[in-house]
Amino acid sequence: MTEEILNQEIIHRLLEIKGQCRGLAIIDNLAFIRSKEAEGGLEKLEKTMTEAGYPFRCRDIKPMNFYPVGLEAVILLAMKKTFNYSDEKFEEVGSINARQSLVVRLFAKYFVSLKKVLSEAQKMWNRYYTVGRLDPVELDEKGRRIVLRVEGFKTHPLHCQVLKGYFSEVVKMIVISSAVCRETKCPFRDDNHHEFVVTW
Repeated sequence: MTEEILNQEIIHRLLEIKGQCRGLAIIDNLAFIRSKEAEGGLEKLEKTMTEAGYPFRCRDIKPMNFYPVGLEAVILLAMKKTFNYSDEKFEEVGSINARQSLVVRLFAKYFVSLKKVLSEAQKMWNRYYTVGRLDPVELDEKGRRIVLRVEGFKTHPLHCQVLKGYFSEVVKMIVISSAVCRETKCPFRDDNHHEFVVTW
């Protein structure tokens, strides 16, 4: 695993990405650190960000406030640099985020069927982000497969791993069975959009 580079130039580029995210998205990632790392994990993350030229205090993030969407990517990069997380660990971040998500709780009444959840997918996305579009492309319950498309959302490849974990966990909550998510298309591999295939 190569060491992740995090410096002022990269941070500036990420913070220039169009769009915003609610503090909820960032807080979910910080909660993962709090639960998985020894005491002082958040302080280590803050130190990494400060050393990279972006002084940051976790406690300043408010759940319903808006922040640059790139800030979430900066935090993911800082998590990788600080704790040496693998791609699989970032999938776990997404999975736990879905389980603990206030947004998922708000939409819990739709969690009776995949069809109902997918009909609310864009509304759920909009609770987190002001950019991007989440569209269900295919629902094949007999074949135990869902295809999701995310357009207009390109922050960092680590975010793709988080989304894989998030989508598989949401499906798992509904079908009560283990689920696996693969990213079959990605803007970081020269595709026009992200495509995620969830099977169970």
